[in-house]
Amino acid sequence: DDAAVSTDNIERLTELIGQMKPMYRDPLRLLAMGYTNREIAKSLGLTDEVVRTRLFRGRKLLWKEMNSHE
Repeated sequence: DDAAVSTDNIERLTELIGQMKPMYRDPLRLLAMGYTNREIAKSLGLTDEVVRTRLFRGRKLLWKEMNSHE
């Protein structure tokens, strides 16, 4: 049932991203849609460095939440 586990993980990630502050949620959603860091920065009016930092911190928060509910 690896497919079921993957679907559950995707649903949980989607839920968690939706609950995040916009400063983390928006870059993560754009990344998931296939945007590059530079495109995300331009779209959100941020620098590349700010986008990298927010993606890093957003992923870290997601990782922490996913692992705390296993």
